[in-house]
Formats: sequence, structure tokens, C-alpha cells
Amino acid sequence: MSLSVSRLGKTFFAEVENVDIRQPLAPAAIDGINDALAEHAILLFRAPGLTDEEQMAFTEQFGPLEAIQLRVGRQRNTSNEFVADMSNVDPDGAILPADSEKLAFQKGNEFWHTDSSFKPVPSGPSFLSARVVPSDGGNTEFADLREAWDALPAERQEMIEGLVAEHSLEYSRARYGYKDFNTDEKQIFPPVYQAMVRTHAVTGRKNLYLGSHAGSIVGMSEAESQALLKELIDYATQPQFVYSHSWTVGDLVMWDNRCTLHRARPYPKQTEKRILRRTTVAGARPTVVNGVPIDEWKIEQAA
Repeated sequence: MSLSVSRLGKTFFAEVENVDIRQPLAPAAIDGINDALAEHAILLFRAPGLTDEEQMAFTEQFGPLEAIQLRVGRQRNTSNEFVADMSNVDPDGAILPADSEKLAFQKGNEFWHTDSSFKPVPSGPSFLSARVVPSDGGNTEFADLREAWDALPAERQEMIEGLVAEHSLEYSRARYGYKDFNTDEKQIFPPVYQAMVRTHAVTGRKNLYLGSHAGSIVGMSEAESQALLKELIDYATQPQFVYSHSWTVGDLVMWDNRCTLHRARPYPKQTEKRILRRTTVAGARPTVVNGVPIDEWKIEQAA
């Protein structure tokens, strides 16, 4: 049976309607979903009542799960090292106080970013499911970095291609004043280098690769780096490249971290609950080797 895939956004984001993600998938269904992800970059599935175990099983059919790197001395969000709790509640389900450490740390999710770009090998697809949603706000916005690249003037593309940026979790949190990292945490999350332009390993399409974790550009001054990074993020998140998803309980969104940005939007955190769970597939390779960006498409074709 072929998948029913309907594009929702102008250039990307599609809904897959005729697959039960709670059940093991046939190889043809997995291939179909991978093909749809390559084309649309973000896919929506409907799965009311999805459990953590079912979400993990669905995710694992697309590659090995990426473990959550625990922050030293911090409480894990869930009892499972592969499931991240993106919520405003404590383990007992009570709404967290406004000054809670967890909410302060999660504030970084409201900036445009791509998951795990602060790791030497950035992640593959992420899977986010909605368990409880507020009555107002709390959307997640996504940006298509492929279309943004295609729309850049040729001379700008030539200037950017080959550049390398330094990414750091500490840097992205410092953007809004969060500096509560201890020495051990700084050792776990040292700065890493990422290519600013990636060639998609499946499609061969080029796209920008940036976000709030990027703090500087190799070979540029701090002022030059900040100006260019801001320019490119502002450019890539213009309305024509963005899709805003309004969550419904039971939604599961799968997105390709290699070629998209996303951010959470505000909601009344002190009066309404928002509980989402995320699983992620581990990345396959770094984007930079010996200080030079790699061509992921050529490597994949040669494998």
C-alpha cells in the first residue's frame, strides 16, 4: 500500500495519513516515509494515545536512538535516557514555578535552532509528540533551509559555501542570560565545528546549516560573525520559508534536522500545561573533518 502524503506548507511539511505508527512497519512503508521525509523535510502523523515505548519503537525503525546527554547534577526529565520531556510540569504533573531551573533552561527552545548541532556528530531526524496542549499558543515553527539556500543570490552562496561555524550549547543559552553551567557540564558540551552549508546525503540538495547554537565563524571577527549569522537566520526564517504547526493531542511530527530550523512559541506556562515528548535518531557523520566541510552526498553515494 502506498502512503497518502499531503503537503501542508508552501515548500515543505506534509501529513502522512494511512500508516499506524504504533505498529511495526513493513520495509516498504519505512522506505516510503524516508522518501517523503527527503522530499518534504517534515512529516505529520496522527497517533492519539501514543506511549513513550511506542514512540521509541517507531523512531528506532529509522536508525539508532540518540541518548540524552544528562546535565551533570540535574534531574533527568523522564525515566528513559532516550525520551526528552519538553514540558512545563514536574514529575508529579504539577505546573512548574516561573523561576524553575527547567523552564529557564528550556527558554532556549524558543530560539531558532536545529537539534544537537552542538555535538560533534549532529543528530538525524527528531520525533516530537503532543500529549497535552494549551488552549492558546505553544505552536512550533519550522523553517526550510533548502528553499532559503536556493533563494540566496549566487554571489552570497559563493561567499558562504565552505565556511565553518563554532556551535555551543553554552553559547545558545547565554543568548538569553542563562549561565548556570558548572565545570563538568562545560567539559561535556565543548564547542564543536559545523559546516554552514550542507549537501543533503539523500537528495544532494544544498542548504544552509545554522541556528542559535552557532556563536562564531572561523576566520571572522566576533562582530563579523554575529552580523553574518544574524543576517542568515533572519533571511532563512522569512514567512515564505516558515510553517507554523498548531498542535493537537496525538500529533507526532518527524523532522529532518539536517535541513530545517525550528523554535517553540510562547504560551501561558503558569496557567496551562504543555507536555510534548521527543525522541531522536543519532546522526551518521560529522559535517566537518580536519576543519573542512565534507560533501555528505558524495560520501553516501560512495558507501
